[in-house]
Amino acid sequence: LLIDAQKALLVLTASEDGTAKLWSTDLGESLRTFEGHADSVLSAAWSPDSAVVATASKDNTARLWCAASSRCLRTLHGHRGWVNSAEFSAGGELLVTASDDGSAIVWHIPSGKCFLRLE
Repeated sequence: LLIDAQKALLVLTASEDGTAKLWSTDLGESLRTFEGHADSVLSAAWSPDSAVVATASKDNTARLWCAASSRCLRTLHGHRGWVNSAEFSAGGELLVTASDDGSAIVWHIPSGKCFLRLE
């Protein structure tokens, strides 16, 4: 959940159709669709500044998206199984993804590089 500058409540959802959506509870409709994954999206999260959305998918990738335009900024490859979750660090510079392959990866968002792999 996010409250935007106009005090509207926004909801971010993940879907089996391979997308994530940003919804307005005031309007009761989707404002943006984040599409590009090849399989179901299992998790979606906002960066602390709400500028970036991260998604985790059954296609073994995580993606970073511009929240304002829904443009894919980066695809993160490194897991060998479904990526079940993605969470931003409090400062927003790191993203942690967890996978069915038993690993967790800490990504450095500005570079898109693996900062740390835990297995």
